[in-house]
Amino acid sequence: MKPHPTPPKWADRFLIWFCSEELLEEIQGDLHEAFLYRYHKHGRTTANRLFIADVFRFFKPYAFEKYSRAKQFLPMYNNYFKIAIRNILHRKSFTGINLLGLTIGVSAVMLIGLYLHHELTYDRDTPAADRIYRLMNNYRAQTYSSMYFADYNDSAPEVQLRLLDYLRGQDAVEAAAHFVPSQSAIGGGGQFYVAFDNRRFVAENALFTNSGASFQEIFPQEFIMGTPEEAFYGFNKIILTESLAERWFGGNWSDQALIGKALTIEDEVFALAGVVADVPGNRHYDFDFIIHQKSIPSWGAYTYLKLNPGVDPARMIGQLNADVDKIYPGYTEDELSKGITAVALPDIHFTEGTLYELKPVARPAYLTTFALVALVILLIIWTNYTNLSVAMYADRQKEMGMRKVLGARPRDISFQLLTEAVLLALLCLPFCWMIIYTLLPHFNELMALELSTGLSYQPLTLLAMLGLLLITGLFSGLYPALAYGRRPSLRLFGKPAGKPVAGRFFNFRNVLLTGQFMMVVGLLSITWYIYQQMEYVRTKDLGYQREGIIYFNIDGAEKYTKLKTALERLPEIRSVGANGVPGSEMYNQLTYKMQDTEVTLSDGTDQYMDYGSLKTLGIRCEACQALEAGKERVFVINRTAAEKLARIKGVSPEELVGETLITEPEWENEEFGFGVPHVIDGIIDDFKYFSLKYPNQSHLLTVSAEPGWAYEMLVRAETDQWSATISKIAAAYETVESVRPFDFNFLEDRLEQLYTDERRSGILMGSLSLVAIILALMGLAGIVSYIAYGRQKEIGIRKVLGASAGSILWTFNREFTLLMAVATVIALPLSMLLAAKWLEGFAFRIVPQFWVVLLSGTGALILVMLLVSIQARKAALKQPVEVLRSE
Repeated sequence: MKPHPTPPKWADRFLIWFCSEELLEEIQGDLHEAFLYRYHKHGRTTANRLFIADVFRFFKPYAFEKYSRAKQFLPMYNNYFKIAIRNILHRKSFTGINLLGLTIGVSAVMLIGLYLHHELTYDRDTPAADRIYRLMNNYRAQTYSSMYFADYNDSAPEVQLRLLDYLRGQDAVEAAAHFVPSQSAIGGGGQFYVAFDNRRFVAENALFTNSGASFQEIFPQEFIMGTPEEAFYGFNKIILTESLAERWFGGNWSDQALIGKALTIEDEVFALAGVVADVPGNRHYDFDFIIHQKSIPSWGAYTYLKLNPGVDPARMIGQLNADVDKIYPGYTEDELSKGITAVALPDIHFTEGTLYELKPVARPAYLTTFALVALVILLIIWTNYTNLSVAMYADRQKEMGMRKVLGARPRDISFQLLTEAVLLALLCLPFCWMIIYTLLPHFNELMALELSTGLSYQPLTLLAMLGLLLITGLFSGLYPALAYGRRPSLRLFGKPAGKPVAGRFFNFRNVLLTGQFMMVVGLLSITWYIYQQMEYVRTKDLGYQREGIIYFNIDGAEKYTKLKTALERLPEIRSVGANGVPGSEMYNQLTYKMQDTEVTLSDGTDQYMDYGSLKTLGIRCEACQALEAGKERVFVINRTAAEKLARIKGVSPEELVGETLITEPEWENEEFGFGVPHVIDGIIDDFKYFSLKYPNQSHLLTVSAEPGWAYEMLVRAETDQWSATISKIAAAYETVESVRPFDFNFLEDRLEQLYTDERRSGILMGSLSLVAIILALMGLAGIVSYIAYGRQKEIGIRKVLGASAGSILWTFNREFTLLMAVATVIALPLSMLLAAKWLEGFAFRIVPQFWVVLLSGTGALILVMLLVSIQARKAALKQPVEVLRSE
């Protein structure tokens, strides 16, 4: 039997819900008959549509089931809104504290959220990011973020492309490209001149590639002028970013006929082929302009491949390792080669421990810390709001009691209070937006970000801000709304406003305050620990002089020698050296062993410098005195390397002097057989060439009387007029160098930059701690004001019985002192644990001391007592007759 057709169930149920019982049978019957008629004549679709339309036509007051309530349906919510506005305006101090606290807190949380979003979305908006991988070479015990060319610096263009040609020939690979930014560790660094129409520009941050079309396919750039097809067709092309074009050619650059113009770099002519949009800040690479030329000026490149959909990357990398000898002859025979791996594009920013990374990677511990701080601030906002609401609503208990007597239901009371909480939170929206818009440029400067102020206009940002405020209002107003909504009418009459909701001490308000104090003490302590570590880093003896030294690039030993001669004539110059500038990030290490032992170590750092560099840095080297006696070079090792080798050999470190050390013993060569032998001329004390994040490294130094090659210079001067001294050095530099501009830095600044991320973290943590303290004190001020107001009569009676103002103030402070003590005890282990976790990034670090937490707790307690005393002083100084007059 064919089933009987029925109209849409939801529309039928809606009709039953709103329609009056005496009208339902007749109306529903008529609508069902009409539905059946239309079903047979026009089909189900038309019948359903017309049935729904008929149901809504009957949604009118005369058909409602409870007309009296229906008449109040909209006015009731309008009434909630009016009462909420009235109460918000009536309690100006409460409104002001909450508006200010919510605005500051939510703005801080939003800024942290924007920072975390920026970090967590690195490279993720690159098309097909999940199919793009970067190849990495594992050699010795280290992982290189770049791939080398088979013949290193002497590789011909076709040799440089050998790896790409192999990858492009695989069915699994859609595209393959490589590039080298000039500011990378393998790109040479420094600045150079670009000549154009009798003008000369200073250029840096170039991206060199000889696979431009593939680069565009994997990392699509937005062309504002020119086209990618023309820009990457042929070599000797330059593509500028929009900001560089404006800097070089002015604000009207887009109106100029720039395409095809000739630019000269180091006597080589390039054609300007396009202008692209600036690279977003959350990319793992960066550039000011692209140079597309036949050969990349480096020993290797950062290599990327884009896989076809559905390809297993592990299988592709396995095939590459199986065929690796076709690309790098003898690769598998080298026992130090550990194979090629790949990292997905979105994971590059979070992959720690790789050498020569293009940008600093994100440390999960830092991101987690900032997320926790944002949560702490949110909790402080919520506890403030909840505590203030509980205290304020205590003053409105009679109002709520009267409403219940007049027929209001518990849910009506709860909804009214919740409406007020949400409305007050939403009123902060424009103020939060203004703060974010104003602070975003300063936040960018602090955290080295490139977040546009236009980000504050974006719908997602506004929606996130609105959602956060809505959740804050709902979450913070939920407890007081439920607590007072469910309270019996009799209990709403006569309960003193100043007493806690539950017991005298162990009550909901005090639990929230204790948690708030704990978070404030914890933030203060962690900020203090970070400050201590940064001071430790700044003041620690590194084993060499860092004051009064500048460094800069130099192109070759010949130019270095000429410039050294010129600089030594200047009276303020004390010493000049080539190579060996400290303050580097970790770079490739080599293997080494003593000639008569079998144990090979793999943590050697090989350095080449002239004797002038040791003198400039003030590093004591007794063996180097032989250079002054005419010896061409000496080989010395540091104390760390000497102790490791001495333990293996079973001798004292000093007995190694005169023995032979072999570097790269696995490398077979025509000159020495296996490895390179070095006679140890002496041992020098350890000095911190790398960051203090790393333990002492084994340094193997070749020190020459005159350098055979030079790429950087160190200059130490004694002067109070650095500007004049720098001008003299620059003038001497320009007499020997015409290709590169004089671009110097102070060694102290270079060493400071090693800890830039940590220092920024400390500043941000300190700022957020200040915000948390301000928020906590604001909330506490409101609570104390309401408590003092509610206990006026109690205070009056105490004064009549002889109590002094000081004893009354202590009565107020006693409870908060105990809460702060409990909070400090809870914060003590948590703060030390989190600080120890943060300090794990340093090999040389402070030991967190418990007294820091106790001192933070004491400082917070002093602020709390001061605030409580100020707020309670008015009530304590009032004459008893004023407050007891109505009794």
